[in-house]
Amino acid sequence: MKLPRVRFSVRALLILVAFLGGMFGIAALVAVFSARGAVDSAIGFSTGFVAAMMVAAALSLAGALAGLCLPARPRVAGAQVPQKA
Repeated sequence: MKLPRVRFSVRALLILVAFLGGMFGIAALVAVFSARGAVDSAIGFSTGFVAAMMVAAALSLAGALAGLCLPARPRVAGAQVPQKA
């Protein structure tokens, strides 16, 4: 029995990776907030929120540094614009 071919889409894969990254990022921030803070007082909420935002900033910085390590795109020569006489 021959199995049907599955059409692979890079766009769908990128959407999936972005979705999963957001999902795991939010889960990590909730875990940090739960470990460091509480919702029963303003001080507890502020403590948890600051800890979660520090983790979010660190993850954002790590993503920016990873982006700097990517190779540059090759430059493509632009089309010549015709000169008016």
